[in-house]
Amino acid sequence: MALVLTVSLFATGRVVEELERTSLCRMRASPQSTTNAQINIVAHACAQWFRATGRLPTGLEQLMLEPLQPCGDPLVRWSNTRDAWNAPLSFAPLSEHAFTIVSLAADGMPGGSGRDADVVWFDDCADATPPDRAGG
Repeated sequence: MALVLTVSLFATGRVVEELERTSLCRMRASPQSTTNAQINIVAHACAQWFRATGRLPTGLEQLMLEPLQPCGDPLVRWSNTRDAWNAPLSFAPLSEHAFTIVSLAADGMPGGSGRDADVVWFDDCADATPPDRAGG
C-alpha cells in the first residue's frame, strides 16, 4: 500500500504537499530540528529574494504572496513560516541586508533553556550580489 501511495504521489507531483500534510517527514525529528529546518528554508528564501530584488522582503507574508517570476510559485508556503509548535516564525530586518528569524520555542516566551530555548537565525546577505550591482 505504501509503495502504491508513493508511486501515485510521484506520478501526480504532490510528494512534498502530502509529506507536509501527513507530517511523515517530522516523525523522528526533534521539535528543535524541525524548527531549524523551517528557519533554514525561510532564510534561504529571504536570501534568494535579496539576490533577485536587491532588498530584503518586508515580511514573511511577501515571500508567500509575491512570486519572483510571473506565474511562478511563492518562495515559501504558509507551513514553512511556522515552527514545530505551530507558532509563527518572527522575521526582523536588522539593516538593508541583514536579518534574524526567531522561534520562541515550546513556551512561546523570549529566552528559556532546553526545549524552551529560542531558536535564532542570523543572516547577512551583504555577499549576495543584487541584480542592479551585478556585472560591470
